[in-house]
Amino acid sequence: MGRINYGARKMEDEYYLQVLLNIVRGPMSCEDIKTFNGVLYPSFKEACFARGILDDDQVNIDGLLEASEFCFEDYLRIFFAMLLLSDSLARLKYVWSET
Repeated sequence: MGRINYGARKMEDEYYLQVLLNIVRGPMSCEDIKTFNGVLYPSFKEACFARGILDDDQVNIDGLLEASEFCFEDYLRIFFAMLLLSDSLARLKYVWSET
């Protein structure tokens, strides 16, 4: 038994490692933690997505697309900036490319 230290979300590697350590049982190495269904993922964040631990930002993408149908550009910029500032996007580049 050990203690898992807090990892802030802005420190991605530490944060996602902390998340995985709370889920993965009996890992013997970092590779064990990043492996899911026989696939070794290159980062802790991608391993979290593969396990379905994190959301895929689809709610935010749908909200931006819906708002784009009836809102002006400045509102959309403010909306996107609020998502950025609230640190609620898990995959920023993915959301940007989808919207």
